[in-house]
Amino acid sequence: MKCPNPDHDGGKIVRAGWYGKKPHRRQRWKCSPPNGDPVHRFTPTLPRQVARHDSCWECEALIEDWEGPQTARSYDFTTREIAHALIRVATGASYRSTAALIRRSANRRRPRGQQRWPSQHPNRHGQLLASWVDVFAPVIWEEYAPTSWPERIVCDSTDLKTSRLLSDGSRSKRTHQAFSLMVVAGWEKPGASPKAWWADVCGQENESAWNTILSNLDGTPQLIVSDGSKRITNAIKATFPKPGDPDPEVRRCEWHLAKNIRDSLPDNVAPPRRSPHTDEVFPRDEDGNPEPPHPIITALKSAFDTASNWNDFEKLVRYEAEITGGLKGAVRWMDLNSAMVAKQVETRRHAGPNSVGPVETYIKELVRRLEYRAGNFGNRQRTLSLIRLMLLDINGHADEREWADIIRRYLLAANGHKDAGHADHQRQHDDPLGFRSIRR
Repeated sequence: MKCPNPDHDGGKIVRAGWYGKKPHRRQRWKCSPPNGDPVHRFTPTLPRQVARHDSCWECEALIEDWEGPQTARSYDFTTREIAHALIRVATGASYRSTAALIRRSANRRRPRGQQRWPSQHPNRHGQLLASWVDVFAPVIWEEYAPTSWPERIVCDSTDLKTSRLLSDGSRSKRTHQAFSLMVVAGWEKPGASPKAWWADVCGQENESAWNTILSNLDGTPQLIVSDGSKRITNAIKATFPKPGDPDPEVRRCEWHLAKNIRDSLPDNVAPPRRSPHTDEVFPRDEDGNPEPPHPIITALKSAFDTASNWNDFEKLVRYEAEITGGLKGAVRWMDLNSAMVAKQVETRRHAGPNSVGPVETYIKELVRRLEYRAGNFGNRQRTLSLIRLMLLDINGHADEREWADIIRRYLLAANGHKDAGHADHQRQHDDPLGFRSIRR
């Protein structure tokens, strides 16, 4: 142990009793300075709680009772307990269930009388975790956050919906927008596995939100793939290239291109897809057997693979339209987009990415973790911090020991209590009463 006063280096340090209540007492120390200064008592920047056991369950070493886990000054929970809770909410657990679990494991359960409203259980109140996410999640994210764009990125978004809770406990069938989730996946180099690179949220996806995302990092990607919406394409044109960088190659997702073509075709060429709730297949012949797909649908499957395949597909569509007098929607789509697709097919890379499929995987996983409580999120900063913790978990960076170490370093730099032990800093990103920053 070392006295926090550098002038007292080399002084005699001995234990000087405990402070706090059982079973969360913390060790106090006494320093006899070598320079003749008065003897004084002190506590370290990150005091240690009394150890629950006589040995460390990780390193299997015997420990003294004063060598327990570290925590912030005037804070009820240890850094390890905070890290464990943040990893749990990063996997999709709710704030309430995590708060109840952490209070139980830390023996910090509150009596039933300590709540503002009688209907609330004090140990299941989610504000404990909301505060930790607000304070510590940005600190953890900064340790792993990328600083520049990789060679290739894929951008996409989705809207999370919510519905009103009815008096009988059921949900209304009418839904409304909770918020938009925008995600970017990236490849550091050809052949590398994709990673969830960046994410953001806003009340409704728009060009300004994409501008903010794409401007956050340095550099210009070599290849950008999106669904082709004007919101993303306009943001790409406004943001890239960065000064001194070459223009990126911007491609439209092949899956969306194929869907656009299918939607422009009549039902006799592209029949309705099979129902997700039955095994019925359309259409069927007179004997009840599924009819083979139309030649146009068969050719569409490989239309974007090579330039010759696309030329053959376009000729097939125009020939079918000429001899039948139909397919006007498909011909109109070809007139508007054929040149763009032909140019894109010429530079198609086998290694990809050629669709938004990779980023869809991350979006679906985030939606799985968020959608059932999407209506509960109203604060943009805390929602974004939680989503970034989820990205770290998805990318394989959720490590309790590492996160606890990051929290300890942050607290040490803040003298053990800044933004952590004082209520006036803990809720620093609260919205004004009656205002929701994520749905303004």
